[in-house]
Amino acid sequence: MGDTITVSTTFSRVQSPAVTYNWFKDFHPTCLTYVPGSAKLTDAAGAHQVEPYIEIAPGYIAADFYTLGLKVVSDVGPTSVAPVFSAQYKVGSCTPGTPMTTGIAYAQAQWGTADDSTEGPSITVGGTTGGGTGGGTGSSGLTGLLGGLGSSA
Repeated sequence: MGDTITVSTTFSRVQSPAVTYNWFKDFHPTCLTYVPGSAKLTDAAGAHQVEPYIEIAPGYIAADFYTLGLKVVSDVGPTSVAPVFSAQYKVGSCTPGTPMTTGIAYAQAQWGTADDSTEGPSITVGGTTGGGTGGGTGSSGLTGLLGGLGSSA
């Protein structure tokens, strides 16, 4: 309890065409509390803060890239740089040793929306400060036509 973790999701593509993301939602256990100002989108142009255009609620945060004026494009190829969304959370009263579900939802300009709110890697909190374990590298399950977003904690 009291540790801070960083959760990152990479918007990688496994096949053409490129896609543009309008918004992104990061689902997390309600015992994790978003650290204000920590959410960012990193792409080929560098790191972009996503606040103030972020919705913060128990169980998720949502970033509106369109309102921010960010064109978040994921493409394939040797020179493409996959955008990465990351945010930090403070660990609260999570049940130690119990895997907890994470996930994502998003809107793509070309394909519409997807809800994988329970498809991310699990997070397991240890019983002592600093004793947690991340879910490792996970996947939202969208490695086919829609793209292959992957999350890690």
